[in-house]
Amino acid sequence: MIQQPLRFLAFLIGGRAGNRTIPSLLIFALIFVVLPGLADDQQPCQPDGDINQDGEVTAADALLAFQQTFSLVELNTCQQTIADISPQPSMPDGNITASDVLCIFQEALSLPSCLDDVPPANQPPVVDAGTDQSVVAGALVLLTGTATDPDGVVAAHVWQQTVGTTASLASIGSDAMFIAPDVREDETLTFRLTVNDDDGAAASDDVSVTVLKKIDVAKYLTGPVEDGWPPALLAAIVDEEGVKAIGAAGVRKRGSPQKVTVNDLVHIGSNTKAMTSTMLAVLVEDGVFPNDWETTIADVFPELLTDIHSDYHDVDLFQLMRMAGGLPGNAADWNAHQDESDIIARRYAILKDNLKGPPAGPAGEFLYSNLGYMVAAAMAEQLTEESWESLMEEHLFTPLNITTAGFGPPGTLDAVDQPWGHYWSYPRSLTPVQSDNPEAFGPAGRVHISIEDWAKFIALWFTGQTPAILDRDSLDELLDTDADDYAAGWWVVERQWADGTAISHNGSNTFWTTTLWIAPDRGIAYLAAANASDILTHDTIGWLLDFIVGSLIDVTPLSE
Repeated sequence: MIQQPLRFLAFLIGGRAGNRTIPSLLIFALIFVVLPGLADDQQPCQPDGDINQDGEVTAADALLAFQQTFSLVELNTCQQTIADISPQPSMPDGNITASDVLCIFQEALSLPSCLDDVPPANQPPVVDAGTDQSVVAGALVLLTGTATDPDGVVAAHVWQQTVGTTASLASIGSDAMFIAPDVREDETLTFRLTVNDDDGAAASDDVSVTVLKKIDVAKYLTGPVEDGWPPALLAAIVDEEGVKAIGAAGVRKRGSPQKVTVNDLVHIGSNTKAMTSTMLAVLVEDGVFPNDWETTIADVFPELLTDIHSDYHDVDLFQLMRMAGGLPGNAADWNAHQDESDIIARRYAILKDNLKGPPAGPAGEFLYSNLGYMVAAAMAEQLTEESWESLMEEHLFTPLNITTAGFGPPGTLDAVDQPWGHYWSYPRSLTPVQSDNPEAFGPAGRVHISIEDWAKFIALWFTGQTPAILDRDSLDELLDTDADDYAAGWWVVERQWADGTAISHNGSNTFWTTTLWIAPDRGIAYLAAANASDILTHDTIGWLLDFIVGSLIDVTPLSE
């Protein structure tokens, strides 16, 4: 080992290392001209020989160590630690000597050096505390973290809450759970997962859980039900995460003990229309209609031009969806052609019967028409050779992962496994019945569905979300009004509580009543349903549902 620094300097200037020669002038220039900038905060400080921290051990590092031995440069504390690597990097002698210089220089020339046995620096563990989530107060929350160590094993996991109302946290390894605490307002809680490896290195990651204020929806339902009007009520608040709050009260069938539940099916009546128009929009996007929304009745049914009134020839799909085609409100007989078992053929025959006479109103003016929706669906059936029911399953329910939707009265015939509808009979009495509009009426109002699945359709209209089907422009087109604020299955109005535009619709098959209000820009919706209807008399139940929705709006005010 070289003991004298001056002798080593001579070696650097003119010596040989194996078959490599270091040019004297180059070494001279490096010593006296090339002095790398030395920052006081070089990191890290482990003794690896890379004094100038450029990512590798080079002759420049050896020269810096050499210069330090003659006080030609002044290394900071961190750099001195890096340079002091002899006799062993793990056991430096406290001084920078020629031995340190030689070891660094040998490493720079890829020769055996004291650095050969330096173990790699311990890598900290990698930790992920899981995905942020939103829950309702009182819900069981599971935090699922993961942790790995690239050069060892994870020795310990520690969960702790760092922000928010205190939750009683229980943990096992990288997982933890707690019951979401009651909160006065929506609140975000933060939890930290810290892990240590077997060499003492630690790493942490945070996860957020937004606890939503628990809203007691049922308290708005129990009073009317206890008063006997109607047999059952259901209501919910839906936001971008799904069903935010839900409640149910009453019985499935008047005179029977079975209680209605929040998972029961509801018949949504004319709220079906928005679903039909959305399905048709998918077909338009797929090119099924030859002229898109401007496809006319004549385009689809040229063989009927001599059978239907000429004023209907140029009525197009856009007008039919917006109640602006001049069609009467209903077919003269929805039960006509019952001898025709094929529903496609039956709707075709009803269309032919009811478009023979002159329109009920001029095209372009609003006239609420269930028949218009059946005609639009019949156009799709003609072009696809599939029934409206099949098209709804294929192009709407399945893509949205809706599994509970069906057509007609919910439940098994004569069983009380789902709510029954009820109709008004004199004096002030509601009679249970498992009945619905005729099958041909389907596109205008014959869908039943669970509230949880209905929320999947409602979510399409929240402008802050990427739609599960279609795109935002296509959905916005369905909200364009043609006459009297009516769009494709929606009333479009301005409301302060909605922070702008609100869309809504109600529905009744005269045995059920529903109402739905959506605030697209707020990402929130309100709905209520009753398994009864008095729409043909004084519509008290419809007003009751409006009151319930108004109460739910009041408990979720627009943020200032």
